[in-house]
Amino acid sequence: MKRFLALSLLLLSACASNETTYQHYLSGKGLESQLPERFQHCHGYGCKHITPVRFTQNDWSVIEAVFIPPPATPAAEREAIKTAIGLFEQRVGAQTGTNVDIHGTFTKVGDKQLDCVDESTNTTIYLSLLQQKGLLRFHRVEGPTMRVPIIHAGRWPHQTA
Repeated sequence: MKRFLALSLLLLSACASNETTYQHYLSGKGLESQLPERFQHCHGYGCKHITPVRFTQNDWSVIEAVFIPPPATPAAEREAIKTAIGLFEQRVGAQTGTNVDIHGTFTKVGDKQLDCVDESTNTTIYLSLLQQKGLLRFHRVEGPTMRVPIIHAGRWPHQTA
């Protein structure tokens, strides 16, 4: 019984993981030097394709406006982040062609589609850019969290920012 319990705990400890830092995670994907004016965008399932993106001062003005006035609570900041991520996706999608992505995994395949790895990686990049711009007061960026289907009864692994 003790061996079964020990083995169970060992297996359960591997069900979710997260990289030490978001920089370490991004580096492991071959994504370096994410700056507000130029960064990279993953698409094509599992970050198979990496496309450079450029943001102008106009792009940033639109996103920064979401944080004016600065959110007064963590909950208000999460709402601003939610809106900002949508703006990132619209602007980045127009540059990379991923604005034609159809939601859902395996609904459609192709270079312009995004799976959970692409989505969580891109969201991590967007959050890191918001942090670099000093727009996050109540939150800090970490690497995506991954889970395997042992416990949550899913059909395959999943990743989320």
